[in-house]
Amino acid sequence: MITQLRLEVPAELFIKDPFSSELGAKIVEAAIQLINKIGYEDFTFKKLALSCKTTEATIYRYFHSKQQLLAYLCALYWSYTTLIIELEGEKLNSNSKKQLGSLLQILSNNVELKSLSNTLLIEELFRLVIKQWPKVNHLDGEQNTYLNDAVNAYKKVTQLFANVLHTIQPKLRYSLVYADTIVMAIHNYALNSCREKEFTIDKKSFSKEIQKFSEQLTQKIIA
Repeated sequence: MITQLRLEVPAELFIKDPFSSELGAKIVEAAIQLINKIGYEDFTFKKLALSCKTTEATIYRYFHSKQQLLAYLCALYWSYTTLIIELEGEKLNSNSKKQLGSLLQILSNNVELKSLSNTLLIEELFRLVIKQWPKVNHLDGEQNTYLNDAVNAYKKVTQLFANVLHTIQPKLRYSLVYADTIVMAIHNYALNSCREKEFTIDKKSFSKEIQKFSEQLTQKIIA
């Protein structure tokens, strides 16, 4: 269950914690599936309510807008990623090279998937973030607060990555910049390798392909 994973998502990204109720968790799951199916531009709370067999008013009890919901979903993914990286790091102790390999495997989504609730899989969230993260980075005006909160969740991942890079190559300058570059390159590679609406490649083969790309890119940086 989501509570057992202790994911830290900024409270500013929701009105009511969706995982505090069965209906809220259902809304999050349906939102991920619907955005992946029809795209963010065509996604509305009315369509989400129909998908959940509830009302728009109920959706608004959890989120102010679809922009806030999208930022929440991205932050949820980055929080999950941070947790998995930290858990894997504890297993590998001080072996930095193995930590790096494990980290790239996680970022490539080439790991055993664990459900956030009974049916919500991180694989679907990975698909959403690959396609929709650039949109979060272009939120402006009042929505810019959502951007900042989502980016802060993302920065925890890049900081962990930068720490590993610096340990392996202490002379590497701007390790945080390189970490950010590699993560975004992984996502851009994944995005360019799939069609506009859905992933058409076998998931396992696709993840291995992304991981191979990330390993080659990282080796060039730390060499």
